[in-house]
Amino acid sequence: MKRVLVELLVVFVLSCGFVGRADAALQTIGTATLAGESFGRNLIYDNDSSLIWLDHSPNGTTGYNGFTQSEALDWASNLTITSYNLNDGLSINWSGDWRIPTVAEFDHLAYDEFQATYGPPQSLYRSFGFNSMNRYLYWTSATNKMYSIGYGRIINPIPGEDRTRVIAARSGTVVPLPGAVWLLGSGLLGLGITRKQRGGEEIPESGA
Repeated sequence: MKRVLVELLVVFVLSCGFVGRADAALQTIGTATLAGESFGRNLIYDNDSSLIWLDHSPNGTTGYNGFTQSEALDWASNLTITSYNLNDGLSINWSGDWRIPTVAEFDHLAYDEFQATYGPPQSLYRSFGFNSMNRYLYWTSATNKMYSIGYGRIINPIPGEDRTRVIAARSGTVVPLPGAVWLLGSGLLGLGITRKQRGGEEIPESGA
C-alpha cells in the first residue's frame, strides 16, 4: 500500500510542474516576449506572495542614465508583452497589471528569498532566474523611495541623483491547466488498472 501512495505522490508532483528547489518559493515558470524583442525573458513566480517577476531590468530609456520615478512608473504600466511561453501544464490567473514593486515586495525578495547579505554576487540572482538583476538600486512604488536589493534597505535619492534602474512585477496565481489535472487522473487510473491485473494479489513490500 505504501508503494502505491509513493507512486501517486510522484505523479501528482510531476503533473503540477513545480519540481525545483524544495527550500525556495521562487520558481521560473516560463518566459515572456516583449514588443520589439525576439527572445523570451524569464518569469519568476513567488508562491509566498502570489507575485510574478519579469526578468527585465533596463537602466534607462536611452543609454545608461537610469529612470526618474515618473519614467519608471510609466515604463511598467506601458509594458507590452506579445507572447507568454509557460512551462508545460501551467496557467496564470492574473490579478492586476504590470507595475513597479512595493517596498514590502522588495523586502520579501531580498530577505526571505535572497537572504540578503552585504553585496551578494551576481550568481545569486541568476540561480533564481534573475539574469538581468544586480545588487544596486531600483525604484519602488513608494513616493521618492529607491531600494537596494543587494543590501536590503530603502534609499532616499539625493538631489541630482534621482535616476536608477527598474524592474516590474504583477500579481497572479500559477495553477495547473485542466489538461494536466486530467493527465493526473489518467495516471492514477492506470496505476489502479495495473494493480488489478496482477492476479488480484498484493505484491509484498521488499524485506517484508
